[in-house]
Amino acid sequence: MPGKTYMKNQFYLVFMSVVVAGCVMMFATHRVLAQQSTDDQRSKIGESERLIEQTGSSSDDIRASPSSDQEPVLDGDSDLQITEKEKSKPVRFGIVIPRGSTKTAASYQPFLAFLGTETGQVFDTRVFRTTRGLIDAFVEKRVDYARLSAGGFATGWVMCRCIKPLVVPISDDGTHGYFSILISRTGSKISNLRDLAGKRVALVFEGSTAGDLLPRHALIHSGLDTKTEFPDIQMFKSARDAFKALKKNKVDAVASWSSLTGDSEAGYSRGGLQKLVSIGMFSMADMRVFWQSRRIPHGPHSISTSMDKAIANSIAAALTLLPQKNPDAFEALDPFYDGGFRKISQAEYTPLIELVDQ
Repeated sequence: MPGKTYMKNQFYLVFMSVVVAGCVMMFATHRVLAQQSTDDQRSKIGESERLIEQTGSSSDDIRASPSSDQEPVLDGDSDLQITEKEKSKPVRFGIVIPRGSTKTAASYQPFLAFLGTETGQVFDTRVFRTTRGLIDAFVEKRVDYARLSAGGFATGWVMCRCIKPLVVPISDDGTHGYFSILISRTGSKISNLRDLAGKRVALVFEGSTAGDLLPRHALIHSGLDTKTEFPDIQMFKSARDAFKALKKNKVDAVASWSSLTGDSEAGYSRGGLQKLVSIGMFSMADMRVFWQSRRIPHGPHSISTSMDKAIANSIAAALTLLPQKNPDAFEALDPFYDGGFRKISQAEYTPLIELVDQ
């Protein structure tokens, strides 16, 4: 049976995928409204939404460059001193608590108290009902710091270039993201995207990042003629049903997600392949990965670009100490990943930024 950490990661991936799709749709609609006259808006929004559902990474089989999870998180001048003026300003920490949620702002207090002790700063909590509200607050400079989904960060960055990622959580397998992948049966003649001309491709969970948006966009930009060569796209509501169709030769390729790290025979450390192999539905000898996206990082702890660098460094340093010094606060803050934090750059979110910035 999958362990606790795997199940948490599985749940978080589905949650993040929904948020990514929502953020993509949100930004597309926002831009259409800004650019079209009132008379044109109603007809254009529907078309914009249909186009956004066909977007994803422009990467075609680009492997992420190796990176060390042991990199220091401090940004440049780690010996910078926080001025008394900056110390007197509270750091406004934004959180999203949807209506009806059992989570409360009070649940973040152990984490914020820890940050206050480690950094010497005062942290104020700003509560929002939606991710859109939190992103708007960043744009309008009403929030200084927040934990965003990967899609939320990409949307905010495209809207204002006013936020930057500070650190990203690490899974217990040492990875800080995942890949969208396309899989074919072993022995098939499919070895790249162009080989999918006229084939049947199973995408999974409409609007999801790894199962739909990224592989669909890769196909659109693969060089296939969209009128005469584009594959027959079949949408499935579950990965299990999609892989059953592959096994029964009802489709020729399936989209999924994977860490692409660890024991390949076991389906790697986490992801759709790992789950299916673990329950005996498939053997890795039966299938092969013939395309992968660039790495999709987990959602980052993000700060305003106007934040004092010394304060940003102090927050980053405190976060690296959090799992060891206050594991309960760490678990409450980030129950999905158990591996601590690592440095992350805006460039690593390029695949999702490209999703939004159409």
